[in-house]
Amino acid sequence: MEFSKNGKILLAVGFVFIFSLAAYLSFVFLNKDYTRVFTDQSSEQLAKIVDSLDQAGIAFEYPESGSGILVENSSLSQARIQLSKDAVFSSDIVGLEFFSESQHAMSDFYQVVNYQRALQGELERSLILIEGVNTARVHLAIPREKSFSIKKADIKAAVTLELTPAGRANEVEIVSSVVKLVASAVPELTEEKVSVLDSQGRALTGVSDAMSMAGGARQKNTIETTVEGKIKSLLAPFYGSEDVGVSAWVEVNNDKVSERAEGLDASKEPAVLKRTTETTQASKSKAKSTVLNEEFSYQTLTREVEYESGYINRMTVSVLLPKGDHFTEAELIELIQAAVGIDENRGDKLTVLQYTPEPQTVTTELTQPTAMSEQTAKVEQLQKQDVVTPLSTGNDAIDWLSSNALYLVFGLLTLLAFAFVAFFSFRQRATELEVKQITTDLKTWIEERKVEQNLNL
Repeated sequence: MEFSKNGKILLAVGFVFIFSLAAYLSFVFLNKDYTRVFTDQSSEQLAKIVDSLDQAGIAFEYPESGSGILVENSSLSQARIQLSKDAVFSSDIVGLEFFSESQHAMSDFYQVVNYQRALQGELERSLILIEGVNTARVHLAIPREKSFSIKKADIKAAVTLELTPAGRANEVEIVSSVVKLVASAVPELTEEKVSVLDSQGRALTGVSDAMSMAGGARQKNTIETTVEGKIKSLLAPFYGSEDVGVSAWVEVNNDKVSERAEGLDASKEPAVLKRTTETTQASKSKAKSTVLNEEFSYQTLTREVEYESGYINRMTVSVLLPKGDHFTEAELIELIQAAVGIDENRGDKLTVLQYTPEPQTVTTELTQPTAMSEQTAKVEQLQKQDVVTPLSTGNDAIDWLSSNALYLVFGLLTLLAFAFVAFFSFRQRATELEVKQITTDLKTWIEERKVEQNLNL
């Protein structure tokens, strides 16, 4: 089958157009820019975010490692608006809203209980606004007033804090602020009656008092916590804060050293104290001579240096994290050394150990899990896996089309190419038939003309 010159040109242009369209559509479908967001959110908060985006049909993916989620750049604004609409980041803590509705039939006892719950909620709202505090729980022990009681029971408060890595570095200051805030907000509550614990059950008020009395121990703990927080915040976006273990130990020199040094100040010219000239008369054996004697005095310099306490003599840091493709071991060591200031000449030591995560085992419980617990477990499990799993949008047809869009495009373009070739083949065949018909008609006309000429003769 041969094409005419115009047919070949049109065929080439058609193929170029089809393949250009295929390349463009492939670029559009495959090259999507994603941004990692919500890396500092807890698993429970991420579960709420996932549920909101899932219901809104906003597509996103889970990162291969680390925390947060991946959202397309073109959908970031839509995702933020949707999360604000669903009030995902709003606190579930209830404060004085207890009294927003009229409760006429409620007794005085229930009014007192609701006021206590509302006061606890307002305190929790105030505490989570402190930088470094992730979550807070407040429990007030307010005894009931007794008419005939001589001894009055004291009001007590218990506060449980979940601190961020940055908050642990300022643990003492945060605890002191929390104690003052709670004691000031509750009438007749003294600071001595406020107990503060962390999420691990460690009493922070006792640690705070001990550190206040022992400045050296406080400074040592602050430095160690700061170093650990820096490393965790540096590696958390890549490995996840829960999978990274950091332990720092520092040897702090709390001795105050004073040095006194005395010497001559060579930067200034010496002063002449005494100058004498001795002249010896000439004799038969000796000639006349003159000798100049000078006495100089240099200014003395006294320097006193006093070194403050808290100098780091030595530091040891150990880091435990899962294996990943983000950095090599040498790059990790260099990164951490630069972040916390490891000085080998001072005797500092850095140990980085990478382990292989164990596969997650799924256990089935008899109790029926809630939707939120299922979503939370899903987020935690997918965060620890080294795969990127797209989230289902809730519509099977849309999911199938989005996952097979590239194959559909190539299939459609292939059909167009075959249709294009078939069209030109048909056109070429039609052209040959037309030429044959024209030739036949021409021959018939010539024969008719010859017959007419013979008749005329």
